[in-house]
Amino acid sequence: ISDIIPESTRMVVTDQMGITQPSAIRAALDNNVLVNLYSHQRTYHPKVFLAYNSGEPTAAVIGSANLSYSGLVKGEEAALLIRERVVLDSLGEWFEDLFEIHSKPLHAGSAEFSAFETSWKNNALRRIRDHAPVLTNRQPASLAVDVDSLEDLFAKIQLPLATLGFDQAGNNIRNLQWLYHALENENPKFKTKGTNELKLLGLLDPSLRELTPLGRSAKNLQIAAFAREWVRWLFNSSEVSLSHINPRLVKISCST
Repeated sequence: ISDIIPESTRMVVTDQMGITQPSAIRAALDNNVLVNLYSHQRTYHPKVFLAYNSGEPTAAVIGSANLSYSGLVKGEEAALLIRERVVLDSLGEWFEDLFEIHSKPLHAGSAEFSAFETSWKNNALRRIRDHAPVLTNRQPASLAVDVDSLEDLFAKIQLPLATLGFDQAGNNIRNLQWLYHALENENPKFKTKGTNELKLLGLLDPSLRELTPLGRSAKNLQIAAFAREWVRWLFNSSEVSLSHINPRLVKISCST
């Protein structure tokens, strides 16, 4: 792995099923990996890894595993390591055709990438909503929800808010228990330390210097219920309203 050169690495991905996370593709692009988006009409479903040396394929791994946590860690998968020259040559030709003819370059910030992000976001939200009864069920069986859906959920919330636990010099909320302490003890003029933490999560309107509707409702919710309500509010709020409360919320809502 240490011999892999990002600038010499090529990938072909697809957004056909809306499960390829844009944040992963963006990380590859930021490291100068060449990424193409599959553009042919057929269903794109290969799991092939080709290793090259001096321009020639030297090994290939073909299997059932997706490039994901479930595929590489959790699931029961199978793969073959191939070194036969005739097979490698055939795979090399197949990939060149795939990369040069049946896919097109994907660049961060392009219209294609924006459409890629939108497709993933819409499908991720659908998967999260489909599992909502499981995720909110208090029975032990709720832990059986599939890892991919949890990945969707957590990928939607990026640092510094994702952990709700690190300050990072950004006045991040320290934990939900402290949030409730701040809600219960803020004075009407909101001049104490808790003010910044309430602003960060969109519970305090900085211009009106009063709690937002979400902030007012939070006082009547249990912590777990509030966490779900906050995520729902973030996803459903417009960029304009989020920017009015805290511009950082817009970046979190629109990321990945």
